[in-house]
Order: sequence, then structure tokens, then C-alpha cells
Amino acid sequence: MRRLVAVLDHIAPTLAARVRCCDDVSTLAADVRQIVGAVLAHEAGAHGIGRDGRPNSYGEELNALVTALGLRIEASPSRVTARSPRSR
Repeated sequence: MRRLVAVLDHIAPTLAARVRCCDDVSTLAADVRQIVGAVLAHEAGAHGIGRDGRPNSYGEELNALVTALGLRIEASPSRVTARSPRSR
């Protein structure tokens, strides 16, 4: 949880303040988890991909944070999103 808040402090401080209030990501409302996932997915697309097109260490860390939210990152040629594994 601390690392999630630290990353959000850097990229989305207002959202970090909302997340900081909870003790466990599983207690976050589903819509907040989706927003956090979308922000992390955007960050992964912008800064988490190496020159070889594969996730760099930061991208792998962001993916782990998204997974901890119960989501997954989906990449397409036009966008990167975070979705619940159930929604397709």
C-alpha cells in the first residue's frame, strides 16, 4: 500500500490522498480501484516500457500494483487500460 501511495503521490496527488485513507486496497470502492488502475496503466504506457517494447522494471512494478488492485493492464496499439479480469 505504501508503494502505491508513493507512486500516486508522484503522478496523481489528489488520488493518492484518497487511497492513503484506506488500510487495504481491497477496501477501496470498485470505481476508485478502476480509476487508480487507469492512472497506473497510463503511467505504464508512458514510462514503463523499454526501448525493446517490453516492460522495464518500473513497468513491471506498475503491473504488480495493478494486479494487487485485482485488475490487469491491457495494451492495444492505440491505448493502455486497466480492467477487471472478469470484464472483456
